[in-house]
Amino acid sequence: MATFKLQLTQDAAAFTAFLAEQSTDQFLQSWDWGEFQSAANRVVRRFFISDESNNNVASVQAIAMPLPAGCTYWYIPRGPVWHRDLSRTEWPDVLKTIIEGLHAEHTGRRLVFTRLEPGWARDDGAISLADLPTRIPIKVLPKTVQPGVTLILDLKLSEEEILTGMHSKTRYNIRLAEKKGVTIRTATDDKSFEAFWRLMQATAERNKITQHTQKYYHNLLRTLKDSKLCPARLYLAEQNGNILAANLVLRYDQTVVYLHGASGNEGRNLMAPHLLQWQTIHDAKRDGAIQYDFWGIAENDDPRHAWAGITRFKKGFGGRIVTYAAVADAVYQPVWYAGYGLLKKILK
Repeated sequence: MATFKLQLTQDAAAFTAFLAEQSTDQFLQSWDWGEFQSAANRVVRRFFISDESNNNVASVQAIAMPLPAGCTYWYIPRGPVWHRDLSRTEWPDVLKTIIEGLHAEHTGRRLVFTRLEPGWARDDGAISLADLPTRIPIKVLPKTVQPGVTLILDLKLSEEEILTGMHSKTRYNIRLAEKKGVTIRTATDDKSFEAFWRLMQATAERNKITQHTQKYYHNLLRTLKDSKLCPARLYLAEQNGNILAANLVLRYDQTVVYLHGASGNEGRNLMAPHLLQWQTIHDAKRDGAIQYDFWGIAENDDPRHAWAGITRFKKGFGGRIVTYAAVADAVYQPVWYAGYGLLKKILK
């Protein structure tokens, strides 16, 4: 069995350089995303995992999330990031090192568990978290935190190939929006953000879905709009000065992520979201991105699913479906963990 060690780092340049060398698309593990989390008053820790020769074989960013009664848990979103030369046979021991090492890492509150959300696909032959070689109990969860299923569009294709891969109705709606005079622009100013927020509220109410707070979205845009590593932008679709739809997108390495989208209740016959999405894809390809992540679709075709309409819209643009491996909790305090689970059931 290989021996590894978990080492805390505060070296942003070294951490960022390691991720860049691996060409990862997991922006949730980026230093700048951690800075956004820190701006929300969360404790963020970054680590390298090194081998016996002190070579870094992986990196991980963990975020301390609050629980009731003065408790907390570590959340690892879409991590760790593996060194490209690390054998998959060594992944279990690296994960064991992370889970056991985080048990001793102080969060300022009683630590109950670590929630590890893999950044690898379920069907690519990687290890299941249920099979880790650790004495700490592992509980695999039925649901993910981030979208468990997503749609990835290959931007290495030509624009003609991308358009051909779309549903015919999607292509029609793009042309219709253009004919109706819908135009697209980008922005990061507060006035545009307020328009985005109004559209987000309308979308959440119309589709009966939950969303983050206004402060969350505002902090995200404020923190990341000038980021060199993980820049955030608003795309706005409008007609005659009336803002009809908006997208909040992130660029990380060679991936553009459609993180949040919204549209108003007026002018829906103008098909502004279709043209907006196409312009975002067009710009991502023009700027050198190689893939476009639609960031979440329904895991099935059930028309009653809360994301059914969103999924139909996204699938209209083509792409391949990616299903991530299951999330798991490494439980340090079984009694407190059971109490947390019971409280969730009561409040559900």
